[in-house]
Amino acid sequence: RVYSLEARTGRWRWQYEREAPDGFTIHGHAGTRLRDGVLYTGFSDGYLVAMQAANGEVLWARSLAAASEQFVDVDSTPTFYKDLLIASSYSGGLYGMAAKSGDVRWRINVEGAGSVSQIGERLYFAAPRDGLAALTPQGQILWRQGLADAGELTTPIGTGPYLLFSGSRAGLFVVRR
Repeated sequence: RVYSLEARTGRWRWQYEREAPDGFTIHGHAGTRLRDGVLYTGFSDGYLVAMQAANGEVLWARSLAAASEQFVDVDSTPTFYKDLLIASSYSGGLYGMAAKSGDVRWRINVEGAGSVSQIGERLYFAAPRDGLAALTPQGQILWRQGLADAGELTTPIGTGPYLLFSGSRAGLFVVRR
């Protein structure tokens, strides 16, 4: 669910929700991202939704589930590179989309990709089986670093020339971007 409250009083303004799928879902949830009066977020049914922040009106909703019926969750917080909206579905992969329409510009088939960090002209993400990866805003993989034994990986954070992230079984990683 997404709730909109008046900042000064906490008064309810609007809410939006989607029906959770039957069966199992991945533990986690997407954060919201606000840009130019539009709120973007993902849901456990595999949909990424863009809505007017002022009134909750849905501008578009796009399934990122690909062909999968299991673990379709969009648990990544969307990010932007100029007019490109980037988000991922656990089983559907990583998507680059037109922010205004939700039209898919590119897709990378990777299971479990988390939220993407945009640093300069590069995008970075981590996934349990594929490890850490850097890509261009056009969806071209520049490099990958396998980390199969690291466990679940956090979103890479940039600091100076480095990326910091951790693995549930391996601790902290510091990697030169």
